[in-house]
Amino acid sequence: MNGSITSTPSLKSRFMRALAILIVFVLVGPPVGALVFFLTIGLFGMGQNFDLARLGWIGLFALIYGVPFSYMIGIGPAAVAGLAIGIRDAFFRKATWAFAILTGLGVGVGLLVMSGQQLIPPTGSGTEYPISNPVLLVTCFLSTMFCWFIVRQRDDRQLPS
Repeated sequence: MNGSITSTPSLKSRFMRALAILIVFVLVGPPVGALVFFLTIGLFGMGQNFDLARLGWIGLFALIYGVPFSYMIGIGPAAVAGLAIGIRDAFFRKATWAFAILTGLGVGVGLLVMSGQQLIPPTGSGTEYPISNPVLLVTCFLSTMFCWFIVRQRDDRQLPS
């Protein structure tokens, strides 16, 4: 007989694991998204006249004003990403970086579709494509990856050496 006993987690512990991941995403995702959104828009606005001091002020503005409002816009996408990664992690197998990338991009595309924005820039002359569309996609992607990294770091510390 083998001396090692392997046990599978109970259904309750799996639900608690998925809930913990969801909470991380809902609490951390929107503020990270606000910072990413404001800093990215600031970088586009600066163009070639990049100034680190002005970018710092934009980041401070995002922390003061953007973070409180970020929950109104970002809690839905953060919850969707948290549920996807939490369910995958708790009930199937660990959410890999590839799954996190696809989740972040999928949530970004979903946000654009749900808000009625165009996914592909129009090709005709005289048509505008708002810069906020790719920025929203990048925001969802980076926020998801940041939250996934937090969850993965927590897992790595819990594993025995």
